[in-house]
Amino acid sequence: MDAALWMREQILEKSKLRQRDAAEFLLQFEDRRLAYVNDTDSPCVGRHVLKRFRRSFPDLGYDRRTKSWRLRADQIVPPTSDGVRPSGSRAAV
Repeated sequence: MDAALWMREQILEKSKLRQRDAAEFLLQFEDRRLAYVNDTDSPCVGRHVLKRFRRSFPDLGYDRRTKSWRLRADQIVPPTSDGVRPSGSRAAV
């Protein structure tokens, strides 16, 4: 759960989290449940972490095009006509 929480914090802080960045960070803990290197030598986030992440934070989604997680488009609140976002809203990615 700690890894999933870390991923969430990174997304909320930076608007997105690249899959490679998450996997490389988690690889330092040398636990295949957190991250591993696949057959093509690409770092991957572990299935256990991904399962926990998806269940715990359904408002955060994966964008296959950019290979990154971010706030889902339907969760992004656009600015009002005066350019001000309602308090507590997230900026568009």
